[in-house]
Amino acid sequence: MKILVVCAGGISTNILAESMKNHAESGDIIKALPSYMLQSVIDDYEVVLVAPQIEYSYETIQDLCEKHDVRCLLVSYADYGHMDGETVIGLARQLLEEHPVNRNRRGKSNMKQLKITLACAGGVSTSILCSKLISEGKAHGYEVECKAYSTSALTKEIVAGSAVILLGPQVMYMEDDVVKHFPEIPVRVMAMTDYGTMNAKKIFQGLSDEFHW
Repeated sequence: MKILVVCAGGISTNILAESMKNHAESGDIIKALPSYMLQSVIDDYEVVLVAPQIEYSYETIQDLCEKHDVRCLLVSYADYGHMDGETVIGLARQLLEEHPVNRNRRGKSNMKQLKITLACAGGVSTSILCSKLISEGKAHGYEVECKAYSTSALTKEIVAGSAVILLGPQVMYMEDDVVKHFPEIPVRVMAMTDYGTMNAKKIFQGLSDEFHW
């Protein structure tokens, strides 16, 4: 059984993951990561456990898991607060037994999923860059979901599951505000030269080097 536990930063879930390992069977793989990394690694797991503090992202994560034929479960505040690894791993095992993963279906695609959210003043110019990033991601073996918005339109529902939020250089003054509103997702400002020339190759490569995509 391959289990991934996700939360905002991946720190507290590491404690839960270690507790779960004490009750794991031989061959079980249990890992904890920040939720923004989920899209890039989801195909490596069979069950995704969602920490209760990011319950607001649960429906989005559920949809992603369903698309990849991965089982998903929201950990209760009680089990999480007590770091009850025995109960949590038991629930994960029960879920997988009741709803087995279709391994044949999951094996059809080698493309990993990746979500990138772009934001600028109006969301228009970044839409052009989005299409270029999608193509660049494909060249790197990723199926990229990339959409552009104005900074005022960003919500937790929109950015949920994003590996990164990219800001256009014309709104770099809003970086601190965006970081404050979405602390669980990395926020980066694109360089003026890369943005002006729509250099998706350089932008994607820089992100890939930083986040190990």
